[in-house]
Amino acid sequence: MRGYSPYSSANFFGRDTPLTWCLIAANFLTLVLKTFHVLDPSWLMLSVPGAFARPWTLLTYPLVSLDIIGMLLYGLWIYFIGSALERAWGTFNYAIFFIAVTLISGLSMEIGALLLHTGNIVNNWLPLTGVTLAFCLLMPYETIILFIFPIQARWLGWLEMAIVFFTYAARSPLLGFFALAGCGVAWVWIKRDIAHINIRRGSSPRRFRPHDQLTWKEKINPFEMWKRHKRRKQFERLMRGDE
Repeated sequence: MRGYSPYSSANFFGRDTPLTWCLIAANFLTLVLKTFHVLDPSWLMLSVPGAFARPWTLLTYPLVSLDIIGMLLYGLWIYFIGSALERAWGTFNYAIFFIAVTLISGLSMEIGALLLHTGNIVNNWLPLTGVTLAFCLLMPYETIILFIFPIQARWLGWLEMAIVFFTYAARSPLLGFFALAGCGVAWVWIKRDIAHINIRRGSSPRRFRPHDQLTWKEKINPFEMWKRHKRRKQFERLMRGDE
């Protein structure tokens, strides 16, 4: 997945996205520890029903990757989508949002499994559904290059929800609806503008800019990308007051 975010960083290891990198690092670490049989991942994974017996798993399941392909896809997705939200809202606000999506998604799956008498393992991708929808609601006309296919964010949100729904509906159709609880959190979060509540005096979280109206061909043109990079660096120098 590739795209141009209005809050992308010129530095690959951006200091403005510590939570995003911590999530990627945690998934890599659990994968390594699981591979060398140092860690039993079942202690961190969310298995429903049964979450109330191990309540910590309601928060730890986004930290577990079981294979290298899944870990790489997870890392790329959260780097492009999650880091944009973290830059826009600030790390603290983004952390509260991510925890809320993670916790409510897990509780919803637990309740659904109890009501429907079906068992399932909830993977680390479930909270990313809410994160993705939040990005898509904020930037509906942003073009994302999904592998080699350009897609606007508004359609990406629907695609992500459909994938999650049918993934969990395989056990029970109703369970697919319970899996979309994180999307409900994202919708309320954006519509109520919760992430922009001014918690600290003098703080002013950044908001997303309107879409820049570039076509997808212009977005992946290396010359255009370099020009945008230079303009962004110049803008950042001006904001810092550098000469």
